[in-house]
Amino acid sequence: MGGKKMQEQVLYYSGALDQKTSEAILAALEACQIAYTVLEDSDLDQSIQSLLNTKKQAVIVNRRHQEACMLFREGKEQTFVKLRRAFAQRQIIYSGSKAVVTKHNRTWPFIKLLEEVEEEHRYFQLYEAILKQLKESEALREEAYEPHTYHKLQLARLHVFQTLQKQSDYSALLSVQAELQQALAQLCKK
Repeated sequence: MGGKKMQEQVLYYSGALDQKTSEAILAALEACQIAYTVLEDSDLDQSIQSLLNTKKQAVIVNRRHQEACMLFREGKEQTFVKLRRAFAQRQIIYSGSKAVVTKHNRTWPFIKLLEEVEEEHRYFQLYEAILKQLKESEALREEAYEPHTYHKLQLARLHVFQTLQKQSDYSALLSVQAELQQALAQLCKK
């Protein structure tokens, strides 16, 4: 990719995406004048810093990790806007993750970044599911249920709220979700 000097750079790993979609994504990156490096499975154990200094581009076939990922060197908003437009023009539906290089993750092997992003995604899915259950439980009216069962629900909701406020880990979220579900299941109508 010659011509202009490009500031942004993307490390692209296709995961389980089909070749046609992957090629369309690379064409969109080129149209947006975003330099990219296509990663193979053999690259996943290398540090992000060393991968950012690589100039190779390769076709990807076998996948060690299922989720696609684009890692942006700078991650400027204007880059994301241009890329969204390019994807829309090419009717690309990109369901993979996007991340930005930080001081913290620069030395990680790329596979660690993939795992962290996947874990973070699972965490926020669970977090959103709990918020939804909490909101739905708030619609229940106390006067419709036996006091002792409704009181247990109130305690479970309080515990969920406190756990969410503390930004607890995944296992704590699973625990309070189970507690809330159990309190909801044990509600007895009057």
